Amino acid sequence: MPSVACDRCSKRKEKCLVDKDKKSCQRCEQQKVACLFERRPKRIGRRPTAKPLPYGLVDILNLDDAYAQEEPQQPQQVAPVSPPATSVTTPSPFLDPLSPAWPVGRQHTLPPDTTPRALVHAVLHDKDMFYTFHADFMIGSSFAPAFQRAIQSIAHSADAIVLSAYQTVFTLWDLEHQRIRPLGEVDISAGRDCLRVLQNANTVKPEDAAAILMVGQILLVYHIATICTSAQPILRSALLAVKSYYGDLLEQESLDPITVTPVWIDTVESLVRREIPIVNVATCDRFIVDRQLGLCWTLLPLLHKLCECSARSKAFGALFTAAAYGPLEDDVDDAFSEVEAQIRAWEPKPPVWFYTSFTPMETAAMLLQARVYRRAALLIIHRLRYPLGVRDEPVAGDAHMIVAEISGFMAWAPPEMKGLPVAFPLLVAMLEVKGLGMNIVPQLASFSRHPRHGVDFVRFVDLVWAAREGGFRGLWFDLATNFEMPVLP
Repeated sequence: MPSVACDRCSKRKEKCLVDKDKKSCQRCEQQKVACLFERRPKRIGRRPTAKPLPYGLVDILNLDDAYAQEEPQQPQQVAPVSPPATSVTTPSPFLDPLSPAWPVGRQHTLPPDTTPRALVHAVLHDKDMFYTFHADFMIGSSFAPAFQRAIQSIAHSADAIVLSAYQTVFTLWDLEHQRIRPLGEVDISAGRDCLRVLQNANTVKPEDAAAILMVGQILLVYHIATICTSAQPILRSALLAVKSYYGDLLEQESLDPITVTPVWIDTVESLVRREIPIVNVATCDRFIVDRQLGLCWTLLPLLHKLCECSARSKAFGALFTAAAYGPLEDDVDDAFSEVEAQIRAWEPKPPVWFYTSFTPMETAAMLLQARVYRRAALLIIHRLRYPLGVRDEPVAGDAHMIVAEISGFMAWAPPEMKGLPVAFPLLVAMLEVKGLGMNIVPQLASFSRHPRHGVDFVRFVDLVWAAREGGFRGLWFDLATNFEMPVLP
C-alpha cells in the first residue's frame, strides 16, 4: 500500500484506502477512473528567489538545442529507445454539456513531454504542432505560418506575458482523457493571475501592444473553456489598452494575424449588445485577408457604422427610428438607410494574389463567409427597425439562404475547417425562422469543442421564440442584454 493518498483523493482532501493486492484505491475503483500517484512532493526548504529576465518563461523560445540543455541528463544506455509519441483521437463532441470535448478536431500526435512548458515550446516551434493547437482559430492551414511567425516575434514583448498566457491555457487540457478539464478540476487562480498580469502590462512599443492583444485572445479562449460565458470585457480591456497604438500595428503587416481578429470579435459582440466597438479600422486602406475575418476586412468599417447607429437608436429609442413603429412602407428612410445601402452594395474585392495564396477550399469558405455576413448584417438592420412579429416575411428568404449556405459548407468541409466563423450569421437566421438551423449547431467547431456554449446558444434561440410566441413585441437585442453567452463570430 502506498504511504500517501492518490492524486485524485489528495486533490479532494478525501481519505484514500487501497485494498491489499490492488493498485487502485477504493474511491477510484468505485468511480472507474485511473488511480494515479504522480504528483510531485512539496518542496522542503527556503523558497527560491525570483530572477530577472531573461530567465524563466523567456527561455521557452530558445533554440531546440539550448532548450534540451536545460533538461536533466539521462543516463547513457547501450541502445537508447525514444519514447513513443502519444496519439490522441477526438471523441464524439456535443454529447455532454458539462464535459467539454478535446479542442482540436482531428487526430494528432503529441510530444512525449506534455507539461505546459514543454507544450508551449513545441507549439511555438513546430509547424504541425502549432496548427494542431490553433486549427479552430484559423479558416485554413494556409494562415498557420504567418500566425506562428507573428506570435514568435512578440513572445518576449511586455515581459513575456504571451508565454505565461499559453502555459495557463495549457493547464486546461487533460491529455490522459483527451478533453478539456471540467471547471471542478481547474485551478482558476492561474487564469486570475494571468488576467492581473494583462491588466498591469507595460506598453512601450507596438510589439508590446500586439502581445497584450494576443494575451486577450488567449484569455478569451481560457474563459470560454472554463466559465463558458461572455468574455467581452477581457478582450475590450485589451483593445482599450492598445487603442492608441493600433494605427502603428496596422502598419506592420506581419502582425495582422494578431491585431485584426480581436477587433472582429469585439465588433460582432457589439452588434448583439448594441454597443460601439473599441477600434474603427476605417482609416486603413490596405486590404487584409485575415485568419478569422477572411474577406470581410472592407465590411468591418460598415459594421462599425451599423453599431454606432444601433447604439444611438438604443439611447434615443423610437424617436431615433420612427419607422420601427410607424407605417410599414417597403422603402424606409431612417437612420439606418445609408449604412443599409452601403452593405447591400458591398462585395469583397480581393487582390489578385488571393486566389493563388490559398487553397480552393479556403477560397470557397471565405467567399461563403462574406456572403452570409452580408445577409446577416441586413437582417440585423431589419430587426433594429421592426420588433419581433412585425414584417417577418420579407426577411425569411435571407434567413433560409444563410442556413442553406452554411449547411452546404458543413457537408463538404473537412473537420479542420469547421471552425469557419459563421456562428453569428447562423444565430441571426435562427431568430427569424423557427427550427431553422438546429441541425447545424453541433457541427460548428465553436460549439462541438465547447458543448456548454452550444447549449446556451440554443437556449437563447428558444428564449427569443418563447417570448415572441408569448406576445413580446420588442427587439431580440433587448433579450440578449442580460443573457450570459459567448458571442463569437
